[in-house]
Amino acid sequence: MSYLHVAVGISGGASSVLTTASQARSYPGWFDRSGEHAIADQLRALLGRPGAPRPLPAPGRALVAVTAAVGCAQPRSAELWADGADLSVRWTGARATPQECLAAFKAVAVFQVPVGSLPAHPTIGGRQPDPAGP
Repeated sequence: MSYLHVAVGISGGASSVLTTASQARSYPGWFDRSGEHAIADQLRALLGRPGAPRPLPAPGRALVAVTAAVGCAQPRSAELWADGADLSVRWTGARATPQECLAAFKAVAVFQVPVGSLPAHPTIGGRQPDPAGP
């Protein structure tokens, strides 16, 4: 996993498969669009800006970016799993769920994977991936 951000109140984001540096640079736009500029800036720092010496994804690799509701327990890590063509995230490392939950957490995770390990037409959580950017 290359990036994990967990918080209450994340309203933006998307679940996308990013195979080029240009697509990776577009992805933070999902968070700019919803006013979550701190997350967008963190992602830009990770994914690189135009002309960055080492933009992601690295050659021969792709990024799988997932934004999802994760419930009332705050995960500390995440794992990317594949079942046929469907990719899913297992949120891990959470402490016990509190007895009372006033607001669920939402998480953003970015994984870097070998392009050859991706299915030809992947889905994420049973759905077609969102575009790279809004």
